[in-house]
Amino acid sequence: MTRKTLFLTILSGWLATCCASHKAQDTAADQSPRHIGDSLQLRTFVMDAHYMFPLRGAAQGLTGGYAVQIRGNQMRSILPYRGRAFRSSMDLQKYGPLHFDAPITGYTVKDIRKGEWQVDLDALGGEEQFHYTFRISPQGKASLKVSSTDRDWIVFEGYIRQ
Repeated sequence: MTRKTLFLTILSGWLATCCASHKAQDTAADQSPRHIGDSLQLRTFVMDAHYMFPLRGAAQGLTGGYAVQIRGNQMRSILPYRGRAFRSSMDLQKYGPLHFDAPITGYTVKDIRKGEWQVDLDALGGEEQFHYTFRISPQGKASLKVSSTDRDWIVFEGYIRQ
């Protein structure tokens, strides 16, 4: 195979891959808002957290699988926490106050404006009651505020996936 033939083969493969990926992105962008709304109503979504913004202190980028998973009436929260606790449970498991599996109470979904949603839910993590408020854009970008009467609130940003 000559250098020219090899170059043309590689170039055509690269162009085919690029075109296919752009088409997949366009299709995902067209269907994303409907699918996100359906996932929120059906209580089947995951928010992958990429940044955290504590009430006190600097923002921090996150790596390594931090997420909140909603499946029906159950929630799995795997999030770090930075902030002040006013009362702390001795049963933090070994991972921290926002790392727990719990049943969900008070789940509501609101379409707040132009395809943007707000999801509110409550969960009991150990002995502590937490309130989770998600704000989700039509493109799947999400902001999550976690609050409790026993500690400072904290905000996470990331993306929704099914």
